[in-house]
Amino acid sequence: MKKLLIWALVFIILLLAIGLGLQFSGILDLRAMIAPRARAVPVVGNVIASHEIRQEQEQRLENKRFEINSLGEQNQQLEEQLQEYEQELLAALEEIENLEEAMTEQQLEEEDQTARLERIAEIYMTMNPARVAELLAELEDQLAARILNELEAQMAGAVLTELATEDAALYSQIISGEFDDVLELDIPDAI
Repeated sequence: MKKLLIWALVFIILLLAIGLGLQFSGILDLRAMIAPRARAVPVVGNVIASHEIRQEQEQRLENKRFEINSLGEQNQQLEEQLQEYEQELLAALEEIENLEEAMTEQQLEEEDQTARLERIAEIYMTMNPARVAELLAELEDQLAARILNELEAQMAGAVLTELATEDAALYSQIISGEFDDVLELDIPDAI
């Protein structure tokens, strides 16, 4: 009887060794074969079920951790992008402010230039048209045309008749706007 028990035990160990060898070599899936039958056993079924539940929970937890990490990376990228946009916006606002200052400065210069031209025109209105024509001939063409434009029509006509024909034609073209790009003048501050 002892021998039979020993032989039975050796046979069971041999079967287990062969089964495990087949399991590890990938030829046989003992888990798939044993799990359904083991679940039918009350205590073993609870242990297997709790183990499977724990594995599912661990997998879900791992998935949530991965999702949290992905969201954290996306959040970091969005924050960096937001900072870049903020810097671009600040640079644009600064550029707008600089442009507004430049425009204000240019308007003031134009107003100052117009006031000086009006003052020169007032002075020229008191002079003889022939003398005004001599003075205008000595100035840059654009400046001369602008001053001529500031004079009253009757005086401007009298001065044009005293000018050389070429100069009178050029000043008339400038005044009429044919040469709009010549409005940038450098009028001396001393006037």
